[in-house]
Amino acid sequence: MKYLSKSLLYLTCFSIGALFFLPTYAQTEQGASPVNASTIDLDDKLNQHYQILTQAFERLDSKAVATMYTQDAVFIPENSSTSIMIGQQAISAHYQDFFNKVTQKNAKVEIDFRVLMRQYQTGSITDNGYYLVSYIPAPETGDAPTHFAGKFVLQFILQQQQWLIQTEASLRADSSLYYQTTQQQNWYHGRQFQP
Repeated sequence: MKYLSKSLLYLTCFSIGALFFLPTYAQTEQGASPVNASTIDLDDKLNQHYQILTQAFERLDSKAVATMYTQDAVFIPENSSTSIMIGQQAISAHYQDFFNKVTQKNAKVEIDFRVLMRQYQTGSITDNGYYLVSYIPAPETGDAPTHFAGKFVLQFILQQQQWLIQTEASLRADSSLYYQTTQQQNWYHGRQFQP
């Protein structure tokens, strides 16, 4: 009887532990990198955002950039002297100011991204990775293109059947980190800019 009571106690403790541990384990596995047909389709939709952003930068089109964000999106810029921007209009104005400077110098700008990690949650997806910006001066200047890189975090949320950026934060980084990043699953890896 004594052994039976002990066995029941161990079985009860094990069952209670499993109730707490298994959902956490399943959540971690799901959040890390689920790979199935619906995930690949979702990855393709998110990857299109990066393609739209790169094209918008090449066209210096701040309105196209702004459509990627929610109305109440938060943008935390890399510049330590620039305040946090809230709202699609503020983000659009920020990019328009940058694009105006590029236009005034008859220059061009290109951007590309490499997603290092994609975290899946219900109704929210977070991408972490690196970006590279190429500034191409006007040909008559004779100046060579310059590059700068950074790290980014983008949080997408699902609104009216569209994945939009709710929060963005970035920091400067050494460009070698962008170049060293290897393709991860079906996540956006951008063009193959040469160092």
